[in-house]
Amino acid sequence: MTSKIFKNTVFAAMIAVLTCIVIVVGVLFEYFSVRTGRETDDFCELAVSSAENGYIETLSVPDGKRIYIVAEDGTVLFDSLREETGSTYIGKEAEKALTEGEVRSEDKAYGPTERTVRYAKRLSDGTVVVIAFTEPTVWLVVLGMSGIFL
Repeated sequence: MTSKIFKNTVFAAMIAVLTCIVIVVGVLFEYFSVRTGRETDDFCELAVSSAENGYIETLSVPDGKRIYIVAEDGTVLFDSLREETGSTYIGKEAEKALTEGEVRSEDKAYGPTERTVRYAKRLSDGTVVVIAFTEPTVWLVVLGMSGIFL
């Protein structure tokens, strides 16, 4: 009888701990998602404004982010990761931005821990600014927090 009570108590305690962990991870992920979203939106606005005013070369691009400007014909006018320009490339986002004006898309590029987000906006001169960056998913947050509990 005593062993059954002990087993049930341990089981209930484990369920309570796991429930608390899930709630804490959910709250933290939501907080960091909102915070990262605001920072990303601010960076996108800054990049678009810099591109419209011709100051894109002076913009400091953080690690994990990439900015490129594409002309209507697909010629790359600026790329924050490459020195040479003039190559021809037009991605799905740039094509959509040429017709729709503004596009945001997400895909899981690096498995379940990160997703790639792309934001594209057509400028008044017909060029398209594309900003690409990676964001963590909830699984990366869980993996990061698992070190605390182990």
